[in-house]
Amino acid sequence: MVSRLQDYLGARDGVDPAAVYLGVHQRLDKETSGLLLFARDRAANPALAQAFETRAVEKRYLAVVEPSP
Repeated sequence: MVSRLQDYLGARDGVDPAAVYLGVHQRLDKETSGLLLFARDRAANPALAQAFETRAVEKRYLAVVEPSP
């Protein structure tokens, strides 16, 4: 996933994909949604880590049901 996203962002931004920083920070609720969280800036990593360690991150879940109940 990281290399594919680096390829995409590199092509989008016109830079070498190897120059694209992606810090794999969290894999949120893999049993539920499989959401991945990446930091695009190295300086963002400490604040993100602290937010998760102190449980300052609020998670919200949305269920989409078709047809509606």
